[in-house]
Amino acid sequence: MQTRNIRVKLRDGEMGAYLAIPDRKPAGAIIAIMEIWGVNDTMRHHAHEFAEAGFVCLVPDLFWRQEPGVDLPHDESAMGKGMELAQGFDADKGAADLGA
Repeated sequence: MQTRNIRVKLRDGEMGAYLAIPDRKPAGAIIAIMEIWGVNDTMRHHAHEFAEAGFVCLVPDLFWRQEPGVDLPHDESAMGKGMELAQGFDADKGAADLGA
């Protein structure tokens, strides 16, 4: 499998994303939507699982407008920061980013 961090150009900026590509011809593609902890080890692990199953998997950094590169541990210690980001998240812009 190939993995890398990429930049996705949007109309009003650039969003980071994590990309996992299978070693064989892809069966399809999946966009995995991050949790409140950002594009962290858990999300990268899920991307690897999808790639091992034969799918290209993209995990976009939906918090890029607030704080690019959020990578919090998937535990209670980071819950406050994750909730703060989630509360400030603009769902309409996030949906537009996913569509782009």
